[in-house]
Amino acid sequence: GYFSDPEELPGLAHFCEHMLFLGSKQFPQENSLDAYMTSSTGFSNAFTDSEDTCFFFSCSAEGLSGALERFSAFFVAPLFTEGATEREVNAINSEHLKNLQSDGFRVNQVVSSRSNPAHPNSHFGTGTIKTLLETPKARGIDLRGALLKHFQTFYRAPLMTLCIIGSEPPAMLQAYATKFFGGVAGAGPSGVQWPAERWTDIPPFLEDAFKYGVDVVPVTDARSLDVSFPVRFTGSDLGPRIALDAWRRCNPFQYIGTSLGHEGPQSLLLLLQRRGLATGLGAAIAEENESFAVVSVSIELTSLGLERRSEVLSLLFGCLRLLRESPPWPPELIEENIRLSEAGWSTAETPGASDVVTRLVGNMQKYRDCPSEYIAGGGRLVSDPALPELITALLALLVPSNAMIVTVSRSFANEAREVEPWYGTKFRLWANAEDRLRWAAAPPTPGFAQPAPNRFIPRSLKLKGPRMTRMVRGQLPPAPTLRRNDSFWKVYFRQDTEYGVPRAYACVEFLTSLPRRSASAAVLIKLYEKVLLDGLNAPLLYDARVAGLVFDISSSSRGVRLFLGGFNDRLVDFVEAAMAALVSFDVTADVERFEAQRDILSRELESFSSQQPYQQAAYWTGLSLITPDFSIQDLRGALAKVTLADVAAFATQLWRQERLFGQALVQGNLDEREADAVIRTIEGILPFEPLPPSEFPAASVVQVPVASSGPGCVLVQDAMDPAEENSAVELTFQLGSSRDGERGLQLNAAAQVLGALMRDAFYQELRTKQQLGYIVSSLASRTEGVVSMVFVVQGAVLEPGQVLGRVDTFLEEVARPLLEAKTEAEVQEVAGSLAEARLTRAQGLAEAVERNLAELMSRQLQWDRPRVESDALRRVRRADVLALLERGMLAGGPERRRFATLVFGSKHRAACAGALKALEAQGAEVVVGPAAREFAASRPKWPLFMET
Repeated sequence: GYFSDPEELPGLAHFCEHMLFLGSKQFPQENSLDAYMTSSTGFSNAFTDSEDTCFFFSCSAEGLSGALERFSAFFVAPLFTEGATEREVNAINSEHLKNLQSDGFRVNQVVSSRSNPAHPNSHFGTGTIKTLLETPKARGIDLRGALLKHFQTFYRAPLMTLCIIGSEPPAMLQAYATKFFGGVAGAGPSGVQWPAERWTDIPPFLEDAFKYGVDVVPVTDARSLDVSFPVRFTGSDLGPRIALDAWRRCNPFQYIGTSLGHEGPQSLLLLLQRRGLATGLGAAIAEENESFAVVSVSIELTSLGLERRSEVLSLLFGCLRLLRESPPWPPELIEENIRLSEAGWSTAETPGASDVVTRLVGNMQKYRDCPSEYIAGGGRLVSDPALPELITALLALLVPSNAMIVTVSRSFANEAREVEPWYGTKFRLWANAEDRLRWAAAPPTPGFAQPAPNRFIPRSLKLKGPRMTRMVRGQLPPAPTLRRNDSFWKVYFRQDTEYGVPRAYACVEFLTSLPRRSASAAVLIKLYEKVLLDGLNAPLLYDARVAGLVFDISSSSRGVRLFLGGFNDRLVDFVEAAMAALVSFDVTADVERFEAQRDILSRELESFSSQQPYQQAAYWTGLSLITPDFSIQDLRGALAKVTLADVAAFATQLWRQERLFGQALVQGNLDEREADAVIRTIEGILPFEPLPPSEFPAASVVQVPVASSGPGCVLVQDAMDPAEENSAVELTFQLGSSRDGERGLQLNAAAQVLGALMRDAFYQELRTKQQLGYIVSSLASRTEGVVSMVFVVQGAVLEPGQVLGRVDTFLEEVARPLLEAKTEAEVQEVAGSLAEARLTRAQGLAEAVERNLAELMSRQLQWDRPRVESDALRRVRRADVLALLERGMLAGGPERRRFATLVFGSKHRAACAGALKALEAQGAEVVVGPAAREFAASRPKWPLFMET
């Protein structure tokens, strides 16, 4: 990981991660693995952490052997060619530019800069063109030589772990490991040193980190207080330690974090909320490596909480003092935590294969001397006689003298004089010696107590239905059955017989146009959701969430959705409690809560300006092509006028005056009687008059006009953050509607194949070869049934008009020849791989519910969609794909519907006027950002073709 970077080459480990994808002796083509993944419906990726770098891929079962052959070549004989070395530095730099305005990276690097300079925690891990190319070149450092040395030092079998998941028998998977990875270098004659041993005795933080608090100026309108406590595992100097093996085996902070971070009655969060000081609180392990961990308490402050920061800290340290001075940790709380952990572990949903391998291969590093922990390590609490003593030892470290305090707020901008060098983040230091004495003397916080016993812990994990035999590939589960269909409700039920987990979900959507009738309505529903969830959190929802139950409310252009789920043993009772709490909730009862939630929403809307340019491009495209929708400016204006009385009146109108139609899916470990009881409970508590089908709301998609030549429709807009250097292009080709019967079905299938065939070539051409930016992607998408091909590029190399030209050149000079060169067999191989992937069984009950819910909300009710679309993919031929490209995307195409969004960052803002003039000269219909809604309102829409 980046802890192992040489001091003179920040970012070398991350750079090595990038370079390993760019060719090996056995497979010298730079995108050999990606090209293989195209035909195996797979993907690959990697990430560099502090002490590890992890590489992984996922592909079809049939493609595993070939993928392993190419993947393993990374680690046996990478090429590290001279040309790729210098070129890929640009990709590293583009990645850094992408992160420049991200508060997560900015604040973390300020904190790292407060580390002991002799400890690698102070490193800058991403790297830039300056750290990897310009400065080393000026100093006579050979980057490629350093890269080879890094690889030869750390990419050796004794330091590496490997996890393979496949459908083959274990003996065959072991044979793959031997065959493909046997050539990875061993220890060598001089052996290997475990990297962390080099900094074992170096303290990660010096006294200055504790003597001074840090006030950081963010890009977004964030307002937070973070109190972090380092916990050392190693070191020969004097000072408290906790043994690493005991820390990982017993996880003592889980118990302290549960008590400190609980959100129910008598919690620290509730005490802060009642004083108007905070809106959120969390306690977590922020960092863990071989030599130390950092545990932190993060508090979302109100403006009053920021002013009274010292009071907030006194309350926090008072709570910690109460926990330290209390009798030994209550065994009933330990037992409750373990019971909840065991219930979650023993009934956990099956995660995706890529999630499994990355977790397991990481555990193999963490628990390398304890193979029994490879699977469960870190995911399961266990009873241990040493636990109470460990909790006591950890509490002794959670004191003001061991606390690092970081506050984030824009209000520090005028006083912040120091600048972090890598991201340019402004901050200031403040001496806290006197404050630390006062916090250390803070009395136990009155009103704070350990959480009460949780009433929602499941009593039974018994399964209701018989388990069906595991389905063969391509076999679909039974469709949900229609339980009710009248003028009030359409209800579907599916008892789980596949996954064998004691969980169930009730998903209800009340159809109504109310949430999107105006910008004011869109703001009111969002405020209502926030105030309601915050108000129900302490008395009901927090305990339910801890016990594996969830309640959520959200809105869309279709209406309002309620989502309830979790362990089924308590679900029916929880539905009744949650719905009763919803209808009895008095929005006007707490003015401070309303003001706090309005402040949060205001800052969320304001912070939208700091989103990445490619995200802003997607926003402008959506605003232009999807109705109803509202601009960020419209929402900000509406929010400024909203009162508490408006929110209360809106809630009354929604639940008491609006005509509604309920469509619901109940799925999981319930029987029909229980499923019916869930809907009866909701209906009894929330009665309504029915909404006729003719008034069912739905989003509409603008039909972009045909432009056989020229740029078509182009929206031009500056990036909202004036400091953002990157620009972005999103180019969308509308290809037709997938809801147009058999024709639409085949159109969607051909678009999927076309997208798969172009994806890697587009990335290789514009990202790897031309280095136009870090974010380069293309995909076939489907929005409200409208099929599109979307190309995205974000970077600071060329202005957006030029990038748009490069995309057009790719389509004409790379994509067309690429597809023309493909044989029928090659196209059908990709189509067949996509068809197989479409039949992939949902990984768990939650994903199965999500799939069925999407079908219900689409109102198409094609429960066998995976098989129907898989069959359509197998019918795709080379001529279909070429016709789609030529008719719908290339110049001269008679069905070419094209919409481009260009977002200009600060580096290219001066070029905007020239680009605009050039586009107009080419015949573009130019839309300036603020006119996006008018464009959407004035254009014809695609027909919906939906069942009602």
